[in-house]
Amino acid sequence: MTSLCEIGPKCGLSDLNRATKSQPQSETEIYLARLRSAREKAAMLIADGEEWLLPHFERIHAEIEKLEDKQKRLNLALEIARQAKERGAY
Repeated sequence: MTSLCEIGPKCGLSDLNRATKSQPQSETEIYLARLRSAREKAAMLIADGEEWLLPHFERIHAEIEKLEDKQKRLNLALEIARQAKERGAY
């Protein structure tokens, strides 16, 4: 298991890179990496019997789903813009 960082400014870039398969490219992706790391750490603690963390785990999980949906829409918009630019429509 890799070392995980907490959500916050002390989370180093090396921790973020370990939390994701590829280096984050946007602020949303960086925040997602931090949330995924925190969710993983909470899951490990819950598995060790720290059930009081379950509401926090659920909140983090919901935030991840929301941001992943936002990231998909952003990527779609960027792709459409790129295609429009190639056609000279913009």
